[in-house]
Amino acid sequence: MKKQVLSGLLVLCLIFSLLPVSAFADTVKSGTCGDNLTWTLDSEGTLTISGTGAMTNYYNYPNAPWYSSRSSVKSVTIGSGVTTIGKDAFYNCSSLTSVTIPDSVTNIRGWAFFACSSLTSVNLPDSLTYIGGWAFSNTPFYSELYDDINNWENDMLYLKMYLVGAKSNIVTANIRAGTKLVAGGAFHDCSSLISVTIPDTVKSIGDVAFGGCSSLASLMIPEGVTDIESQAFSDCSSLTSVTIPNSVKNIGNRTFECCSSLTSVAIPNGVINIGDDTFYNCSSLTSITIPASVTSIRDSAFSGCTELKKIYYGGSIEQWGTIDIGTNNESLTTANIIYDCLGSHTHSYTEEVTAPTCTEKGYTTYTCSECGDSYIDDYVDSLDHDRIHHAAKSATCTEIGWEAYDTCSRCDYTTYKEIPALGHDYAEWVMTTEPTCTEPCVETGTCARCGATGERETAALSHDVDEWTVMTEPTCTESGVETGTCARCGATGERETAALGHDVDEWTVMTEPTCTETGVENGICTRCGETVIRVIEALGHDRIHHDGKAPTCTESGFDAYDTCSRCDYTTYEEIPSLGHSYKNGKCERCNAADPTYIAAPTLKITTSAGKPQISWNAVDGATKYWIYRSTDGKTFKCYDTTTKTSYTNKSTSIGTTYYYKVKAVKTVDGTNYSSDFSGTKNILCKPAAPTVSIYRTNGKPQLKWSAVTDATKYWIYRSTDGKTFKCYDTTTKTSYTNSGAASGKKYYYR
Repeated sequence: MKKQVLSGLLVLCLIFSLLPVSAFADTVKSGTCGDNLTWTLDSEGTLTISGTGAMTNYYNYPNAPWYSSRSSVKSVTIGSGVTTIGKDAFYNCSSLTSVTIPDSVTNIRGWAFFACSSLTSVNLPDSLTYIGGWAFSNTPFYSELYDDINNWENDMLYLKMYLVGAKSNIVTANIRAGTKLVAGGAFHDCSSLISVTIPDTVKSIGDVAFGGCSSLASLMIPEGVTDIESQAFSDCSSLTSVTIPNSVKNIGNRTFECCSSLTSVAIPNGVINIGDDTFYNCSSLTSITIPASVTSIRDSAFSGCTELKKIYYGGSIEQWGTIDIGTNNESLTTANIIYDCLGSHTHSYTEEVTAPTCTEKGYTTYTCSECGDSYIDDYVDSLDHDRIHHAAKSATCTEIGWEAYDTCSRCDYTTYKEIPALGHDYAEWVMTTEPTCTEPCVETGTCARCGATGERETAALSHDVDEWTVMTEPTCTESGVETGTCARCGATGERETAALGHDVDEWTVMTEPTCTETGVENGICTRCGETVIRVIEALGHDRIHHDGKAPTCTESGFDAYDTCSRCDYTTYEEIPSLGHSYKNGKCERCNAADPTYIAAPTLKITTSAGKPQISWNAVDGATKYWIYRSTDGKTFKCYDTTTKTSYTNKSTSIGTTYYYKVKAVKTVDGTNYSSDFSGTKNILCKPAAPTVSIYRTNGKPQLKWSAVTDATKYWIYRSTDGKTFKCYDTTTKTSYTNSGAASGKKYYYR
């Protein structure tokens, strides 16, 4: 029985000893990192992201919840169900070596793994549709990818089916068929790039993908691309035309910022939002086509577009009035807007032919002179080189040669390869002058190829002294002197022997060293009795490491830092508090309420006595409401103010359409804070309907009504069945007798 118990215990011990160490790792930190995502960091350094959906974008790297513990993160496991790896998520996790990413992930935002200086292993899934700028830069993983020649094709760097980089001097980019995406920053600052061909397999163009490509003049984005991210073509100062297909649904902020040569653009149908600064400083932009699907145009989207004259809008004037247009868009709001042009506009295309070259196809660019719509067609094959053959020339001992080669009569193409001069071939050297102790040897030779003669020197032998005689003994501080006679030539010479240096057995500290300052000690030389002083090296800091702390909206934080146990040394650097980021009345980071926020009212419109009457819901916290009016649906001015939730505009003219917006206003400490505009409502002013009474006068129907303000006449409608009314007569008076009415018949009037 004892043996059975003992063997059972041994088996249990064996099982436990075989369990992986990670099975016993404890969770040391945890939290949330998305609406439906959580994270845990265990004692072994494994950071695990679990749940479903997208990770939070940490627009400043210290905001990641694990940032203060980043030096402890050794591996990252992204759970199945996660769709997006957030911006700056693992920035500067210097101990991170490996990342596991599942097929559920489609999106890796910019700078996600930037400066992870130990990261060598990343398994990228085939499911990705977007890789943001510099996501893996400054990592060994990216360096190894970059250094492997097998990852390059035509000066472009590929990671599986993803295009992630290019040589800075690339001129022509024919992107490989089957490529799924162009990563953020892939062609950034490729200032020599003049031509790009994108296959229809590409789904997204990343942030700053072509930013700073200052020689790129035109671009055709193929059908199939759905997303163009922020700054994708910013600072493409030579870009004059770009074709955007209907498959594109998202155009990011600042996409065409500072494209100063761009003249016209057609936004495809289906795009909902034109983001902040999208066409900022496009100073040559004269026209743009905007579809009816657009509901918002953000701040400064068209700021600096000083030549913008025409807007071709796919919807009606009423639809245009409902678009939420941000600030600094005067170039847009003052341009001439042509409504419903996409439904009835017939393109009038002009042609611009680009001739083929030896290496590039020719094509024709068709541009509509009315709306700026542009496309490229009628491709012509490249010409190939017009070759001129050149004979070879052999190299000689003193002159270069070359292989047979071709040049082109049209361009600078060449296959020229230079052969360096061969140099002389001296097979044998003959001594003409023997070397001595002080003079070199001279040798001559004849070249086996060309017969030229040459001469060379070999070193002198130097003196051969077997025995040296001490003439002066060295001391602690003075060198000694020895003499000797050369066994070859009999010449006498002398040489110095090194000073002995002081011999101190015991040192006494006079000044103690510190972390940064040297110390001093002295001693007595046992040979000469002189007092000797020497420097003691500074100690250097005895560092104590402290973890960092992320800042919050209201409290400052700090990076990980060191102090010294001996002195006041510190690397502490404070990170200022982030401040609140309010949106829709709440802070996006900490959920704190915005004390100045006030919601926009919802507007309704009708008429009262023939005058426009607008009404809206009471807005919580509002002390008053500002009413804005326009007669063209574009230029609104503050017209009046009220503390009520309805307003009748009595100063109007019949036959004019009036447009209205309202802002709710909150007063805090004497300062007014207004909401966003309500939606726009409009109404055509008509006369008020008269109130009619009916009587009999001499057996005939007589109608009477009160006078209507601004009415010049009244139309009388009559019916004999109360259903079908026809205009019967007209009058300028406020009464009417129907003298033609038949006796015994019932009549209805309006």
